[in-house]
Amino acid sequence: MLPEVEGLPPLVSIALILGVAAAFIGLILLFTRLGRFELAVAFRYLRTGRKGFLRVVTWISMGGIALGVASLIVVLSVMEGLQENVRSRILANNAHIMVVDYLRRPIADWRPLLAEIEGTPGVVAASPAVYLEGMLVNRSNTIGAVFRGIDPDSEARITSLPDLVIEGDFTFRPKDYTGVVRDGEGPLSEYDPLGGTDTVHGVVLGKELAYELAAVVGDEVVLVMPTGEWDPLTPIPPKMKKLQITGIVSTGMYEYDAQLAYIDIALAQEFMNIGDKVTVIEARVQDPFAAAEVADALNEKLGGAYHARDWSAMNERLFAALEMEKFAMFLVVIIVVLVAAFNVVSNLIMLVVEKTKDVGVMLSFGVRRSQVGGVFLTVGLVLGGLGTVVGGVVGAVLAWLLEKYKFIQLSAEIYNMDHLPAVVSWGDVVLIGAAAMLITLLSTLYPAWRASRLDPLEAIRYE
Repeated sequence: MLPEVEGLPPLVSIALILGVAAAFIGLILLFTRLGRFELAVAFRYLRTGRKGFLRVVTWISMGGIALGVASLIVVLSVMEGLQENVRSRILANNAHIMVVDYLRRPIADWRPLLAEIEGTPGVVAASPAVYLEGMLVNRSNTIGAVFRGIDPDSEARITSLPDLVIEGDFTFRPKDYTGVVRDGEGPLSEYDPLGGTDTVHGVVLGKELAYELAAVVGDEVVLVMPTGEWDPLTPIPPKMKKLQITGIVSTGMYEYDAQLAYIDIALAQEFMNIGDKVTVIEARVQDPFAAAEVADALNEKLGGAYHARDWSAMNERLFAALEMEKFAMFLVVIIVVLVAAFNVVSNLIMLVVEKTKDVGVMLSFGVRRSQVGGVFLTVGLVLGGLGTVVGGVVGAVLAWLLEKYKFIQLSAEIYNMDHLPAVVSWGDVVLIGAAAMLITLLSTLYPAWRASRLDPLEAIRYE
């Protein structure tokens, strides 16, 4: 989220903070120094002081500010919605915290460590897991994959994977698919690429991984993992295990669905020859956005032997890229507000020219030059303030309608979402309003200064 300026360069973060602070301080100083005279004259000019084309120009100036603010809110709400979508998918597929051995060795005495992690404040549940790399082979293809050995009974306490199954079940118990017809072409057993009926374990594949293998639920594949030991005289063949596809999951993240396969933790331990050891302990916390604090507490509690990382740290580059994209969109769309600010400048200059006689009369009657400048400054700020408020309301309503009624439909097969999401962040709304008012304030300074520097004799000489 942009107001939190996380992931932005330090100079950009400092500029944003100073800009917001300057906008609020400037407005406070301005309205505390203005008197009733400046406000009365300014509002008179706004109500009845202009006619015809000049009145239209005034409304166009205010409308330009409103359009820019509304566009900014809608664009940043969409970017926030995309971030929220990615964040929810990551949390659904991954544990909030992963604890590994500091030297990346298998953890032998993991049960006391598991109990210690579960006893940490903020941790809801913890579960062991084993990660290994290997290949999946069938008659059609050979695909590299990352295998995650887990306990299916405790997985629901850590992630939402069991709820993301689109075909079959989230189980590692093979089933008898003999006689089940696929596309009217015969029983699934006819498509067994290896032959035989000795499948003893199940595997759950990501959707894209199953697509690359051209496999469906019930098909059999072979898990192949090199042993890492090779001698030219006595070569040792790689380990192989026949598996049956028992389920297919769709997490909505292509990287996960194309690489991850899920197997029983006992099978993973057997393949890695690590006995009753595990490679990682995964934990779920009560508040995912406080996972970093819980991870720090675990690192302090467990000492230097183990290392805990939260989900945001493991996906730091992804979220940093999304933040920069959001900030880039902010810079691009704010050009609309800058163009509208030029309209305000031109409008105020025309107002100064139109009211030259009034300015000369006010100065000749003893009105201070600062008061004259305050009149035109107030006119510009009122135009900018009204445009900011109207644009803020319109933008927030449009973003809310976009999310509620899903006007913009997307292809779920391509984008992994069925509509363009939008989440209104009130921090973004405040920042946009402050930026719009700061731009308006800066754009009114020159016309107000020119009005205050008019010579009263020259102003009323020919009137």
